[in-house]
Amino acid sequence: IGLLLIKTIEKQTSIDHLTGVKNREAFIREVDEKLRLHRSSSYRPPNYSYAFIMIDIDHFKTHNDLYGHMHGDHCLRLTASVLKSCVGKAGSVYRFGGDEFLVLLNITDYDSVRDIAENIKQHFNLDESEDITDSGLTVTLSQGYAICRTDADSRKDILISKADKALY
Repeated sequence: IGLLLIKTIEKQTSIDHLTGVKNREAFIREVDEKLRLHRSSSYRPPNYSYAFIMIDIDHFKTHNDLYGHMHGDHCLRLTASVLKSCVGKAGSVYRFGGDEFLVLLNITDYDSVRDIAENIKQHFNLDESEDITDSGLTVTLSQGYAICRTDADSRKDILISKADKALY
């Protein structure tokens, strides 16, 4: 019973309750585990790499200030839903903080990563994003992606910063 309780608590603390996607703490745990596995002698795939997409909702503070926090919450839920749909089984979506999301992909070839990023962009270029409020306010995103090769000295903060720099 103790192990089951621990697993249940761990799962509950890994989910962002507003959006239903994994949270930053889950991301950190999962990347730490991937790096640990990569460094172990029993698991060392050649040229192992990660692909990250860092996503930021444009003008999110304006959404909250003009239309209220309920609208902002709806905007975050919509964004998470679209991201999960676009990413599918190719990776995991995390709410990284505030209005920022991070996608960790299982695929690392440039064309596939670019295709997923373009798919996300296309979903938010559609007029469907205007449906989140009667105001007709459109939700747009900024995103940056990076493919990072790991080695014995890889650190998650350096890997994440590459995607973050690409965002800006």
